[in-house]
Amino acid sequence: MTCKECIDYLELYQKGTLPDDTKKRVVEHLLECPDCRATLEVMQSVDRFIGLEKSHAPNTFLTSKVMANIQRMEEKQKGATIGKLRPLFFAASVAATIAFGVFIGSLYQNGAIHPSNGNDLVYIDDASLESIHQLTSE
Repeated sequence: MTCKECIDYLELYQKGTLPDDTKKRVVEHLLECPDCRATLEVMQSVDRFIGLEKSHAPNTFLTSKVMANIQRMEEKQKGATIGKLRPLFFAASVAATIAFGVFIGSLYQNGAIHPSNGNDLVYIDDASLESIHQLTSE
């Protein structure tokens, strides 16, 4: 029997469902081949581990803990998305401010907004006059 044939039969051998003549050939091969014996030992240890895991009672709060962790992760991702977009919002507000300034300047250049003729200064109180005088004299 070749190693490939033996490995193909190992699962059935482990379950005990092999015919007697095939089982005898597998046993003979396992006695001669250390690689196939090692494969069988790994398969048996995996089966023991799965059996132990099945014997444990499941945690009754496992579902709620997993769902709470998922919700926390989603909230972190939402926060990270907003944090990534913050520079974009800042750049958009700066661009909007510059565009508004250009628009107001173009209205002033085209004559839609007329400069003050000085009559507005009549309505300013005396305390403001001194600071206006300093601004206009420079």
